[in-house]
Amino acid sequence: MWINPFWEDDPNETAAIMGADRVLFGSDWPHIEGMPDPLDYIPELNKFSAADRQLIMRDNVRVLTQRTPI
Repeated sequence: MWINPFWEDDPNETAAIMGADRVLFGSDWPHIEGMPDPLDYIPELNKFSAADRQLIMRDNVRVLTQRTPI
């Protein structure tokens, strides 16, 4: 399977490979590739269900950063 080397730029392609439950929204603002308003990213997710958009924009990172005992 060929994978686009810039696949992190296309959330649809990323989710097709990894699943929406493994995709995170991030912004490098104020760097040139960042977004000053994160909600500007929402149109990139228009092919996803509302539940998957919530995973990508919020829930996945909440799980990732949840403190758990070792």
